Amino acid sequence: MSLKKWKLIKIQCVNGLENIEEKIICHPTRKKKDKKKLKPKNVSSEKFRSKQNKQGYATEQLISQVIEKVLFRINNHSLKSFMHYPLNLLVIETDDFNQRELDYVKHIWSHVDFVIVNTLTKEPVLVIEVDGISYHEQDLKQSERDSIKDKALKSNNIPLLRLKTNESHEEDRIYEAIYTSM
Repeated sequence: MSLKKWKLIKIQCVNGLENIEEKIICHPTRKKKDKKKLKPKNVSSEKFRSKQNKQGYATEQLISQVIEKVLFRINNHSLKSFMHYPLNLLVIETDDFNQRELDYVKHIWSHVDFVIVNTLTKEPVLVIEVDGISYHEQDLKQSERDSIKDKALKSNNIPLLRLKTNESHEEDRIYEAIYTSM
């Protein structure tokens, strides 16, 4: 991916009671009003602790903490992680896709669990997907979506790391994946 295809925009996000500024990597052909709709979801710690959200984000929140720990360990301040990043902002090359794959990749709700971005080059370094073992292996539709996502990322030369919830040593695996993809 060339640097010309990506640009950096700023979006105000609310985290708890304080406003923080997040930098979001966006494809330049997307309209400005669409960018606001597609900003990654940030779950505040209060919402995470609430009963309604515990099951939906618990595993991803744990992995988010592990990713932040790894990024601190790497000590590269240009790397930043985003949770629930829209897939259509990452995937540019879609020439080899059939209509079903294209519809999924471009759908507004299709996202990756985590993307680690180099904020200096504005390029994705690594995508991390957290797969619940029972959900992903027993659900044929989810398996199909995963294979489309794998194909889309591979065709755009974006490294992918899949973490299953029944595995261990996530921190070492994330560190190794980031190190080898830089």
